[in-house]
Amino acid sequence: MPIDPALEYILLGKNGATAVVDGGEKFWSLPPGQLEKFGHGWLVSEFTCTEDWPNWEVHPEGDELVYVLEGDVEFLLEQPEGLQRIRVQGRGLVIVHRGLWHTARVHSPSRLLHITMGAGTRQRPAFAEPGVPAWELAQLNVGLMKGPKDSPVMAEFVASLDRINAIADASPGFVWRLQTEEGDATAIRPCTDANVIVNLSVWQDLESLRRYVYESEHLQLVRRRKEWFERMDQAFQVLWWVPKGHRPTVEEAMERLELLRRIGPSAEAFDFRYPHPVPASGAP
Repeated sequence: MPIDPALEYILLGKNGATAVVDGGEKFWSLPPGQLEKFGHGWLVSEFTCTEDWPNWEVHPEGDELVYVLEGDVEFLLEQPEGLQRIRVQGRGLVIVHRGLWHTARVHSPSRLLHITMGAGTRQRPAFAEPGVPAWELAQLNVGLMKGPKDSPVMAEFVASLDRINAIADASPGFVWRLQTEEGDATAIRPCTDANVIVNLSVWQDLESLRRYVYESEHLQLVRRRKEWFERMDQAFQVLWWVPKGHRPTVEEAMERLELLRRIGPSAEAFDFRYPHPVPASGAP
């Protein structure tokens, strides 16, 4: 029987073999680990679009071919020199190069055939003004404790955490913070040294974070930092802009900190002394 790529997707493997898998909702509801497996070949799939795409997306591993079979679609591509628009009415093929953020505005119901190397695909929400997404501020703070969490030297600091975290959660402009199910971020240790703890959070803007750090009870902890934490010769805090809705991982945050330590403040990683404004471009 002929294969309908709207119902069954085709995976063109790197070894030249093909595989047929169930498509549609059954495919996209698979666990992330299984979806990632399909991302290391060329996935052939068909979609019927009646509304604008809800997200921008980028494919870092390979170019994407989007074949408009019928309809009226306008593709938005974030080129280094600015936003590029390609409108396809009827039928036509658009090549989206790897690493290029893109989305689509659907002017009439359309059928699209995609051929995509999906490994590492990332998305961010689409907004009313194409090419000008909202941004939020991420921050990482790293500390080397003078002793284990249950040691006497750390007792007062540990006892203050719940209160200070509650103040952060209720602060204007607060968006998100890294924490365990029990609400404890200090239990997450990114380094081999068990005395290294991190604080990772996202805020609406720089001013919201500044007010919390320097104008709330949190300032008392800042002033007493030397009582609980060893002096660090390198930067221990980093700020950077993330697309609205993005929740950075510890690994991503540590990479930003290393970047700040290596080259100093930049648009990709900065601090309170040398802040960078919200990006003017849509590309993160």
